[in-house]
Amino acid sequence: MKLAITRSLLKMTGLAPLLCCFAIAQQSAGTAAPSLNSIVQGMEKSQSEVRPQTPYQVIREYSLFGMKSSSANADVVAQVDFKSPTGKDYSIQKWSGSTRGKQIVQRVLDHETEASKGNQARTALTRDNYDFILMGDTVLDGRPCYVLGLQPKRKEKDLVLGSAWVDKSSFLVLHV
Repeated sequence: MKLAITRSLLKMTGLAPLLCCFAIAQQSAGTAAPSLNSIVQGMEKSQSEVRPQTPYQVIREYSLFGMKSSSANADVVAQVDFKSPTGKDYSIQKWSGSTRGKQIVQRVLDHETEASKGNQARTALTRDNYDFILMGDTVLDGRPCYVLGLQPKRKEKDLVLGSAWVDKSSFLVLHV
């Protein structure tokens, strides 16, 4: 009799972990990730709901290095003014070192300024501009994110071939 009880207990203890695994698997299946289509829909919706920002100003400090140099060849300080919805403007506050460094920073800021005045829909992260691939998920700055691969639908200098990190709860794009 004692042997029969011991065998029954052994069978039950062997069965318990199996049942727990089955329960966990079912629970995981119930919280499956949304489809790529629903992630992109959420992302497009969140982008359309973003309200215009109040104007603000930042000071950017650029240090430019040569390929084989460990010290900066040029230092440039620029003031960038953001004026939503009209775009942005900038001014070089001071610079030192190579004139080439100042010219490079001016070209970068000219491009940013020009792009901010254009049609935002032409470069937005939408199905009109990109094909998306769900690459997985991760955590960025403590926020759970979907990682989407970005494939531009046309050749245009302002479209990005790369990846986007999309917040899982708000569907806002956190990083490209």
